Amino acid sequence: MVRTAISPNFFLDPELSTNIMKEEVVVNKYNNDLNTKIAVYQDRVNGWFLDIAELLKDEFHSGFVILMICMSQLEGIEQFRRGKKTNFSESKEVIKDSLRRIFTIPSQHEKALEILVNDVRHGLFHDGMVRKKILINSDLANAILLGVDGESILINPHLFLTALKIDFDKYITHLTDSVNVDLRKNFETLWDEIYS
Repeated sequence: MVRTAISPNFFLDPELSTNIMKEEVVVNKYNNDLNTKIAVYQDRVNGWFLDIAELLKDEFHSGFVILMICMSQLEGIEQFRRGKKTNFSESKEVIKDSLRRIFTIPSQHEKALEILVNDVRHGLFHDGMVRKKILINSDLANAILLGVDGESILINPHLFLTALKIDFDKYITHLTDSVNVDLRKNFETLWDEIYS
């Protein structure tokens, strides 16, 4: 049987394209069940990105790839929280908001946020490497440290990943709680816009 994966553990049912299967069992109507959408989203982010980054921690030279995986998720997760896609002009602020939430970066370090977006996120995704103000070291005690010059940033990719995973797990916990009506509505609005 040919199965189409929509996440590591969820597949389209070849008999009924509007249903999904998990481990050979039809779970729910794919387009109508919010809890299944959340489960698929969680499985995608963890199984295709964060869990892979976790596996890379044992590889000595994996820091930049781990950081790239982390940076790739910041904007997407924040968009689901807000319930809308960001356009080009909003992208930088959305990433900064995500960084502020995950790392509780105070407002006096706004310059550090600019450097993280420009030199890490844009560097990795536009240049294929972080830019000159960024250094990584998996022995650092903190995920992010501002250099004494106020211009450079030191990053521990392993701790960065851990912080991102904690934040994502909290989001999923809140998202699966039916009391969080607005958060769930935001998620489903964006899900339906992108995938339905």
